[in-house]
Amino acid sequence: MSDDRPGWLLATGKPQAMSGYRTSNAMAAAMQLRAELGAIDDAQLVLDTLDGETDVFDVLDALVEAVSKDSLLIDAARERVKRLEARKDRMRATVQQMLEALELKKVERPLYTASLTYNSKALVTDDTLLPPQYIRHSPDMIGINKALRAGEQIPGATLSNPQPTLRVTTK
Repeated sequence: MSDDRPGWLLATGKPQAMSGYRTSNAMAAAMQLRAELGAIDDAQLVLDTLDGETDVFDVLDALVEAVSKDSLLIDAARERVKRLEARKDRMRATVQQMLEALELKKVERPLYTASLTYNSKALVTDDTLLPPQYIRHSPDMIGINKALRAGEQIPGATLSNPQPTLRVTTK
């Protein structure tokens, strides 16, 4: 019995983690074919040829699918972390309120020791009166970037060479 599914699919039809070996082989085959095609101005012809003759797009599909799934997991985990941190903060505040209400500075229990400490922190009442050594200055990178892109010359700043950025949109 012949199975026509791409090699990166398990028997269940779910994608496997892509191996470096499979990715390297797919890229080697695609790069060799691309070199054989030479300088062709028809991008669609190149895409169609690579798609028909190699499995490089199967590998790309699997990698992008894995990236998308990982991004969703990361987003869900971040939301979960936010909820856990908020819950932890509420419970810590409750513990602090209980100790304050009972007028206890320290409680030693078998599993923990809880204590209240009182620390002062600096409050700035008028930042115009502060000496210069206590003031931080930093470049306005957003403004500099906008001005340079608009063609303005700014001493001490320049645009970097363009770097490729991958953008993946999903439907």
